[in-house]
Amino acid sequence: MSKIAHKEYKDASNRQRIRNEARTIRTKVYAAQNTPSAGVRWPFELIQNAHDAGPRDGDQHVEISFTFKDNDLVVSHTGKPFTARELAALLSGGSSKDFDDEETTGRFGTGFLVTHALSTCVDVDGVLFTQEGHEFFHIKLARGGDEKSIVENIEQSNESLANAKPLSKSCIARNPTASFAYYDADCEVAKWGLDRLEQVLPYLYVTCEKLGQVRIERPHGTTFFKPANTTKKIIDGFVLKLTEVTVSQDETTRQLTALRIGSQNAQSALLVVLENGDSNRHRVLLPADNFPRIFVKLPITETNFLPFKVVLEGSFDPTQERNSIAMNQNDRDLISTAMEVFPTLVQHAVEFGWRDAHKLAHLAIPKLTLSGEGSDELGWWKNIIVKIAKATAAKPIIDTEEGLLPALQDDGKNVTFLVPATDLDGQNPIDYDTIYELASRITDIQLPTKDFAQDWEQIAYQWEEIGLPVTRLSLTELTDWVKEKGQDITDLPISEDPFKWLANLFLLIADADLPESVNVKPLVAGLMPNQNSQLRSLPDLRIDEDIPEKIKDIADSIGIDLRSKLLHKNVVEALNEPGYESAKAFIFKLLGESYTETEAVKNIFDELDECLPDGSEFDKETYLPALCASAHLAIYLAEKDDSVQYLRECPLLTAANKIIRLTGSQQILSPVSHWPQSAQPYVDLYTKNRLLSDHYCNDRDLNGVLIPLIAAGLVIGGPLYKATRSLDRNENLNLLKAMALESQEAEEVTVRNEDFGQIAFLSTDIVNRCGQDIKLAKRLLDFVLNVAARKDQSWGEIKEVSGTRSGDPVKLSVHGATWPFELKVRSWVPVETEDGETLALPANDANLWKLLDSTWLQNNPHAIDLLHSVFGFRQLTLMTENLEPEVESNLVKLLQDPILVKSAVTNLDVVKAAVENPETVRLISEADPEEIQEIRKELENRNRQAEIREYNRSFGHAVQEMLAEVIQLHGLDLQLVDIGYDYKVLPDQADSSLDDASFSFEVGSYFLEVKTTTTGDVRLTPLQAQTASDDSDRFVLCVIDLRGQEIPESGDLAKVKQFAKIVTDIGNDIFKVYEGVDKLTSVSNPVRLHNEKQLRYGVSKELWENGISIDKWIKSLRIKA
Repeated sequence: MSKIAHKEYKDASNRQRIRNEARTIRTKVYAAQNTPSAGVRWPFELIQNAHDAGPRDGDQHVEISFTFKDNDLVVSHTGKPFTARELAALLSGGSSKDFDDEETTGRFGTGFLVTHALSTCVDVDGVLFTQEGHEFFHIKLARGGDEKSIVENIEQSNESLANAKPLSKSCIARNPTASFAYYDADCEVAKWGLDRLEQVLPYLYVTCEKLGQVRIERPHGTTFFKPANTTKKIIDGFVLKLTEVTVSQDETTRQLTALRIGSQNAQSALLVVLENGDSNRHRVLLPADNFPRIFVKLPITETNFLPFKVVLEGSFDPTQERNSIAMNQNDRDLISTAMEVFPTLVQHAVEFGWRDAHKLAHLAIPKLTLSGEGSDELGWWKNIIVKIAKATAAKPIIDTEEGLLPALQDDGKNVTFLVPATDLDGQNPIDYDTIYELASRITDIQLPTKDFAQDWEQIAYQWEEIGLPVTRLSLTELTDWVKEKGQDITDLPISEDPFKWLANLFLLIADADLPESVNVKPLVAGLMPNQNSQLRSLPDLRIDEDIPEKIKDIADSIGIDLRSKLLHKNVVEALNEPGYESAKAFIFKLLGESYTETEAVKNIFDELDECLPDGSEFDKETYLPALCASAHLAIYLAEKDDSVQYLRECPLLTAANKIIRLTGSQQILSPVSHWPQSAQPYVDLYTKNRLLSDHYCNDRDLNGVLIPLIAAGLVIGGPLYKATRSLDRNENLNLLKAMALESQEAEEVTVRNEDFGQIAFLSTDIVNRCGQDIKLAKRLLDFVLNVAARKDQSWGEIKEVSGTRSGDPVKLSVHGATWPFELKVRSWVPVETEDGETLALPANDANLWKLLDSTWLQNNPHAIDLLHSVFGFRQLTLMTENLEPEVESNLVKLLQDPILVKSAVTNLDVVKAAVENPETVRLISEADPEEIQEIRKELENRNRQAEIREYNRSFGHAVQEMLAEVIQLHGLDLQLVDIGYDYKVLPDQADSSLDDASFSFEVGSYFLEVKTTTTGDVRLTPLQAQTASDDSDRFVLCVIDLRGQEIPESGDLAKVKQFAKIVTDIGNDIFKVYEGVDKLTSVSNPVRLHNEKQLRYGVSKELWENGISIDKWIKSLRIKA
């Protein structure tokens, strides 16, 4: 390269370097102007630049001055002069590779740019050291513009350096080495930085050994910080370094001591600052909440969240912004080493009598991390803090009346901490002095001295939060502590008159002004002495006021001695002393002025609540006396006015062997043994928690309670009963309309308190459960037709009731029972939808047919009348539902002869020969031809279905016998299990009796599905397809091919065997189709298949015709075996 080219290249390279420097400066200055932490970091960047270089030759310390007035801030120092490299770093922002090393960036690297948080314009006056001597320079740094203007400023500054003037040594000695003037500085940033500087400076005198006097001039005055003597001591193997610091402002002077304590030769330690007081008694100056807790010589700004009252100082690895540390293994080791000193520091501070020394013991686990999210740092902190806290709590650092004691000690006395509140969470605060005086009278509790007790409670709270088992007592635990010492007033560990102590306790609670929501009774429960000096709870103590002996006897039967429930007179005497008026009012408000019969009954109820809580399992051996007491109490209370409200509090025993109390308008059914004989078989209509136990009928001590409970309306005598009921126009409008005669207008009518026949819990319970349970629904219909229709005929009676419509009185003619019409309007009949779901629908003749058992209609005209009148059944259909086969056949023949039907009335003898029921004869004679034909078809179809079902059952038995014969023939020891028969005639297959029949067996470990076909295709139900898919290795299909064959007699085993084909590997083929259908029916599909239960999976003849015979398959099983 030519010289000219090389020169051009160097010029271009320098210009590019300057642009890069300008870009970096602009970025860093912008960050400083917009980063809050820069507002408190800038003083320390300037201090670091001065201190790291060290003092001028001949000086021991670097002195620094901060002058802030008229919005201008000038910082000057007496450190060593600039070197050329340092000056270059200052002008380049520390970004040039030539200057980007540990030496230069440590003094004038990018950190200096943080000071531009004050102002983007800085005048720098300084002394430059050269080989030829010292020179004075002056430059203006203007870094608030764009990149171009910063480049221009760099060039101007470089040009200004050419004007540097030589200086003599004497001139240097009289003036600062460097001065930085920030004109029109940001006042808030300046204030924040100087405030933080004044807080931090005492600590710096043990971290920055070369730091001398620091002068801070502000509008309100000038403050001087000056170090003095430094001494060292060895305490428990740790090095304690103390540096005295004088802080003066105007005529005020404070003497401080900066303390550094750590292991010998350790690279980390703890820092504390003390204020020297009278008689050389120091006071610990605790760092403020926003004060940094980590120093690397100088503060690391964003570490104030660490929850302890000391400062960690060491050779940590700080971030470039000095707002945190890396928390690498070295940092963690340094922290661990420093924190090991903590217990000794606290103990030393307490033993030396430093004021507020105990506050150093504050420790907690940080909620934030220094290294950022996603690290294990919090877990690491927890281990460190717990370890140090345990060691600290085990030290004798708490001042008590018996001297210094620890909070945690395996053997010996530990300190107890008081929480001035009713509970440990600090809820409902109370006066600390009062609870302290109360606790100080307890002989076996060691408390901190009163002056520091509240501080220690806060420290103990934090210790407990991190897992230390310290003893903290709120008022609740304090009273519990006393209660645990004995059950007699003389057992209490009280150093004064125990009755006086109790009076003071009551006074504390009374004067605490606790919210009404706070239950104060537990605070004194167990501390109320009766006249036998036994300690009792509040509900046990009253003044007797003519309580009947019967009540006392009932109470005695469950272990309540009412005679022991009188408050001790010494307590009353103590409360009568002057000054205890509020305490007396408090106790008498809790106790009541006397023990009345009403309160005695409540006392019994409370005990019954404890013995027989709602929902509890009843243990007869243990709790029968309590149940008998409840019954006797109910009998007694039934004679009282307003007895119902008391009777509802009596615990009752249900048939589920559970305890229950009737609340609100709740009722319960009498025991089954108390029901009419005809209703007892239908007990399964009710859940056992709806019935009283049979103990009430069988136990002599209990059976007397049923009559008063029934009379009070709490117990219903049986499933059928008559009682008053209101029919609201909103809730029961449809019911009232259904009950009213057709000619009656029931719209908007409300009927109140009218007697109706009812079925117990029909609408509130039974119909709700029937809606998803077809067996229960059928059972309900059975009960309605065979018991209710026979025993309660009020449903067919008409009664006139009074009601209102829009406030106007009306009269209405309605049926005398609600239950038939509730069954009509409520949704209770379970019906399966096309989607396979079960819905509860109101009853009608169509869906009730599926529940109806024809035997229920035999000799039961009441049931037929009910079904016809309420649910719209044809009477003739009902009457022909349960005929003998011969009678049914005769009736079909009769109905096929229109002449006989038409003249049924005149040919009664002929009709009677066919149908013996005269009412049926009458209905036939009155029926129209269409109805006759419908009934005939119903009868014929019924006969046809019965024949098909019977044939298929027989055919299935034949298949099973054939399989058993083949297994036996081949000498196999295989278990043959019949696991089900399924036959359902589909509408389009009504003439194919076998095409949808299915017979399932387990043959050894195989699942054999036997299907018949007369057409070629074999049809599987979704359940059968799922079985084949889920267990394809075990699934075997047997097809009995009846195409073109005469359907064999059910017992013809040879033909059944001859026509059978076995397919063993069909499961995977079925799975492919089943899986696709399963996806189509998935609810996640926006378009999906419905009514999938009606699907059939067709297996074509090509798939099964090549199957093997039964003999071959059974033989193959023998080979495998």
